[in-house]
Amino acid sequence: MNEIIPCDIIQDLLPLYVDGLTRETTSRELEMHLARCSRCRECFERMRRGIEEEKSLQQQEAYRDRENPGDQENHKKGQKYQPFPVNIPAV
Repeated sequence: MNEIIPCDIIQDLLPLYVDGLTRETTSRELEMHLARCSRCRECFERMRRGIEEEKSLQQQEAYRDRENPGDQENHKKGQKYQPFPVNIPAV
């Protein structure tokens, strides 16, 4: 393909490309465009970094949930689990 693909089309395709869902020919066209277009390349880098950060946060949450299994429900609600002492009078 020797035509120049407009940036708005490239940017529409970037999420699919980042997820590895584009065909080989589409990927090649995207890569050629990214090599010569700094604006689209910056958009691609922001998208890729955002996905990497999201995966990192998910991994951290999964690790935290494995380390503190009783804390999962409170963590998901955005609350911190803090046990408190309970005094139960003897009968």
